[in-house]
Amino acid sequence: MSVPILGIPEQAWKIQEDCERAAIRDALVSSYWYRLNLWLGLTSTVTAAIAGFLAGTGSEILSSTGSINSKTVIAFFALLSAVLASTLTFLAPSEKANAFQQTSNKYHSLRERLRFFINSGSEDAGKTLKAQLEAFIVEKKEIDVDHPILPEWAYRRAQKKIMEKIKRNGELKRARESAQS
Repeated sequence: MSVPILGIPEQAWKIQEDCERAAIRDALVSSYWYRLNLWLGLTSTVTAAIAGFLAGTGSEILSSTGSINSKTVIAFFALLSAVLASTLTFLAPSEKANAFQQTSNKYHSLRERLRFFINSGSEDAGKTLKAQLEAFIVEKKEIDVDHPILPEWAYRRAQKKIMEKIKRNGELKRARESAQS
């Protein structure tokens, strides 16, 4: 089976599609890490506040119920707060969210420049177009090399988002065409 040789515009289009998918994928992973950071941070803060309150005047309230050992409850909330804060520090979800968001932005930037390249005369043949395409390929490789590790679910969700976008764009195109008629 022979592989078809792609022209410069087709190669640029394929790279642009890869960048689109990668940008969406990385934005999804960034969102995941952001939500985890928010959840761990808020939960840790709330449990620390509860432990502090209970260690103060709250222990009297717990003691008045009679059936609950206030020291055990205070220790539980203090331990939970420490575990959550340690997990937050160990996982560093904020840094991961930022890393994926920055990578997503790099892919979006490259995608936009490729779109311009494709739509502004990549039909012309010549060494300059080949050099430009090679520069795009090198840039994409540099982004890929520095890329953080990705979970498998991100690929599936990105593909689903791409399909939704294609459908939405088709609907918008049909709506524009019917409005012009």
